[in-house]
Amino acid sequence: MQAEIKTRLTQSMGESKKPIITYKDDTNIWQHISKELTSRFPLKDIECRGIGNQKMNRVINSLDIEWRPFTEEWQNKNVYTQLQQAPFLNLYFLNCSDLEQYKTSLKEKIKYWLNIIEAKKNQEWMIICISGESNTKSILGIRTSIYDKIKSDFNLSKDRLLLVKLYSEVKESDMWNSVVNKIKEKLLANFFQQVLVLQEDIKRLDSQRLLPGWNYCSFFILKEQLAMLYDTVNLYQDALVQYDELEASFYQTLVEQGAAWFKSFGGTEEGDDSQDFLNLKRKPFREMIIQNTTSIFDFRMYLFARQCQLLFRLDRPAELCQRAKLFISSFSMTLTDYKDSLFPFFRESWIYTTCMNIVSRCEELASISWHNNQTLMEFEGASGELLHLARSQLDILGRACNYLPDTLDKPTYDTNSSEKTYNIEIFDKITNQHLKNLLGSVESFDEIYNLITSRAIRCFESCKRQRSIWLLKSDISKLHFYRGHLKEASEGLLPLCKLYAQESWHSIETNLLQMLAICQKELDQTIPYLETCITLLSNRSYIDENTFDKYTDEMITTVDKIDEEYEKEISSIFKYELKSLVHQLRNDSGILFLVNIVNPFKRAIKIKNLKLELNSKENKKLIFDCDEADLETGRNAIQLKCEVIILYSCL
Repeated sequence: MQAEIKTRLTQSMGESKKPIITYKDDTNIWQHISKELTSRFPLKDIECRGIGNQKMNRVINSLDIEWRPFTEEWQNKNVYTQLQQAPFLNLYFLNCSDLEQYKTSLKEKIKYWLNIIEAKKNQEWMIICISGESNTKSILGIRTSIYDKIKSDFNLSKDRLLLVKLYSEVKESDMWNSVVNKIKEKLLANFFQQVLVLQEDIKRLDSQRLLPGWNYCSFFILKEQLAMLYDTVNLYQDALVQYDELEASFYQTLVEQGAAWFKSFGGTEEGDDSQDFLNLKRKPFREMIIQNTTSIFDFRMYLFARQCQLLFRLDRPAELCQRAKLFISSFSMTLTDYKDSLFPFFRESWIYTTCMNIVSRCEELASISWHNNQTLMEFEGASGELLHLARSQLDILGRACNYLPDTLDKPTYDTNSSEKTYNIEIFDKITNQHLKNLLGSVESFDEIYNLITSRAIRCFESCKRQRSIWLLKSDISKLHFYRGHLKEASEGLLPLCKLYAQESWHSIETNLLQMLAICQKELDQTIPYLETCITLLSNRSYIDENTFDKYTDEMITTVDKIDEEYEKEISSIFKYELKSLVHQLRNDSGILFLVNIVNPFKRAIKIKNLKLELNSKENKKLIFDCDEADLETGRNAIQLKCEVIILYSCL
């Protein structure tokens, strides 16, 4: 089931190719042996060690084969510039006990088959003679003579001609295993030979980069052929390296020679802003590159989609999401540069669609794969960032049509929000119908806004990114506040204010506190409102003078409304200085302490009791107090007195 889901995910992006083996059968033997032969595939744990100067130490865990009847069609095409894939191996199966039949008919057919194959470079082939009856040794002898005749007629070595004796003394399974091993050798030989040829061609073409007439699209197609070759034999990492190098060479070419090989920037075709860019079947991307008719937009979509396809096959959803975030962020700046050639809000629609498509695909892939905790945390973090990026596009679109204000950070409550007018006609050219439906009303907009934000929060909770969680939760609370859902806003803001206070992020805390204060006042939450006012006054350095005076009045007014006794620590609102310590030389032997206290309020404050404790290293405690004092606005000198020295022990 897991393999099926992964195959479906990758195949939806484009065709998944296998090495092709063709078979030619002029004696109708294939139908009798095909099941026995093909049942031994896919090949397992194939060691690739390279040939010649190649240094390769890879293991192909599994390699399945596509079996096709031999055809001449592919011979008429250039496999480096067409999607048609050349065979890795060509097999000719022969089952003949009549030497005369071989001479009059089969010999010419074999010769014709060989001529076609040898007309092309780097083609592997093999003739397999099948001895199938079980009656007499003479029959096997005749077959052996035909085997020798073929060997002589075509001057074949044992490497090109194989005899399979069924019903002989050799165990049949061992005999077929030897055939499979020989096929595996031929497959690897052809693979390495193709790699060598392509590498030499790529090196030659790359060395001509600065010469007149050099074409990046031709270079891309040639190098991609090597990537697709690696992909075909399931060496996905090696294929990914080729595409990464192509991406780097693209940027290098832009700097050195510009974008002369691209017809335009693009992005103007129907659905470019909304179609699943991972779906490689939606456009003939490779043909457009071959014909030099591709746009920069289509080329960048194709290149990154190929990289994503390989990351899917490598089962790396975390890396895919991380790369996607970098690519989307980078390419979005390019879209901004070309915004005059694109319809309004193309960029936002494309970013939103791309982020949501990638997260959806990767979540499905991650759900069927095993990953360690560290990888899962990286995946959740990267997914959360993509969801946050998608949500950020809703912020832009919401502000554009007046669903949202210029900023949700403004701590003011508009009681006339129901009278606002909205302009959703500006989104008419967006082709993502799902997104357009979500933008159709305030209610549907808020629903998807909160849904995507909540999904991002869950991702960040999984990877324990607390600050990202707080940021997104505050966004939800701010939206509730702006919509007038004060109870929901208050429930979200209160714990966030405490968390930001613990982290000493007082600037953010103060902004949220002002929203919370409005919610609590409107909801008649007297005591919580009073506490919020006091906390705001404690953060005086983060609010202006008018705001400070406002909440001073609110604090005093609210206190006057409270019937029962209420205690709250507010010393942080005041500033104080310890001035002098004087031991009185009188009969009471008291000690005086002079303290300067700054009253920040624009009115006098009456204090019923003021106490100060001093602790010494000698385990002595001095308690100074003043029964009553009036604090005028500004600096006040207050004298406190200590009657006795207290001794105590430290346990």
